[in-house]
Amino acid sequence: NRVYLDSIGQLDNGASKATNQSDTSAARVKSFHIIQASPPHTASIAVINWLMGLFHPNEDIAFLASWPDQPVKQSGKDIELGATLVTKTSNLNILEMYQTIRPHFDEVFFVISNR
Repeated sequence: NRVYLDSIGQLDNGASKATNQSDTSAARVKSFHIIQASPPHTASIAVINWLMGLFHPNEDIAFLASWPDQPVKQSGKDIELGATLVTKTSNLNILEMYQTIRPHFDEVFFVISNR
């Protein structure tokens, strides 16, 4: 069975329930976050624009500098990490980011680019 997610990571109205659960229980929706990581000044804007177009077509890019020490910034404002599905960063310490962010989501995915 395929499960379709809308732009905020929730099951859409046409999604079927997971087959391993009884008909009386609601399907559990996993939370996830996508981090687009690339070194500074590598012209990776095409990758983040593609991801934003898929998941948040009407939102500005959210930038993660060194969360949780500094807040995530979007449109010049501080936002919670969970307020967006996609976040851009130039921090390439992927393992440390994963260990810090993973406790807040069921799944964390990284899209890493260099030009």
